[in-house]
Amino acid sequence: METTQRKGVIGRGIRILAGYVRHHRGPFAAAICAAMVFAVATVASAVVLGRVTDRVITPSFRGGVPTRTIVLGLVAVFVVAVMRAGGAGGRRYFAGMTGFRTQRTLRTRIADKYRELPVAYHRSRPTGELLAHAESDVLAATEVLNPLPFSVAAVVLVIVAIIVLVATDPFLAIVGFSLWPILAVLNRLFGRVVEPPASRAQQKIGDVSGVVHESVDGALVVKTLGREDAEVERLAAQAEDLRRERIHMGELRADFEPAFNALPGLGIVALLALGAWRVSEGAITFGTLVQFVSLFQLLT
Repeated sequence: METTQRKGVIGRGIRILAGYVRHHRGPFAAAICAAMVFAVATVASAVVLGRVTDRVITPSFRGGVPTRTIVLGLVAVFVVAVMRAGGAGGRRYFAGMTGFRTQRTLRTRIADKYRELPVAYHRSRPTGELLAHAESDVLAATEVLNPLPFSVAAVVLVIVAIIVLVATDPFLAIVGFSLWPILAVLNRLFGRVVEPPASRAQQKIGDVSGVVHESVDGALVVKTLGREDAEVERLAAQAEDLRRERIHMGELRADFEPAFNALPGLGIVALLALGAWRVSEGAITFGTLVQFVSLFQLLT
């Protein structure tokens, strides 16, 4: 029941956020287009690298390479690099524009809602909690907007890269894809483990903000009553709870990140060994192996 309610709240939040994004669909669409250019250019960079290896680098060890071939190789590398850099820059710029404009819209709506509420409501809520809704909660709600174009690019990159990998060498593709289920399970487990402390840390931010604002707002009363030490202890207790949750999140990340970093490296080592065997058998070329390893590294 709790999981169903949580999914319902998340779904409703996504729909509300999507409604605000529609007001800024111009920069958001530009970010998505730039992200797709980046994905295609990234896959193309690995393909170009493989072609340059076969037609420029490998022949240079056996004899001369025509100047025209060298120039064409340099032009291809340069064009792909420019497309990739332009896509990355456009994706970040327009995604940031969408995020900040959506934050402005949300904060304006929250401020308007605060003005409509009665004074009794404001007196019954700590000022720090109200400020946290307008600041920390808005940031948390719009965090998804910045990586969203990158996620779209990742999906496009995976689809295009898988097609290229299978077309390049199905045998190596099967070996490389065998690591993906392990990474997917680890990623899912990490998300489930880190979600509760992340939620508690977000709540503690509001608690700390509330204590700080109350202490500052009532500084004269605190000094008059001699409650400085009590207020310091109260703030220290809330800050310690926040610090404990953040440290717990860091510990969880430290437990999982070595596995995330090690598995792709082991996969690349295995692909290099099998790829070298395939090259010795004449099944693929050096450029094909370079292209395959580059694409697999991008996917991982």
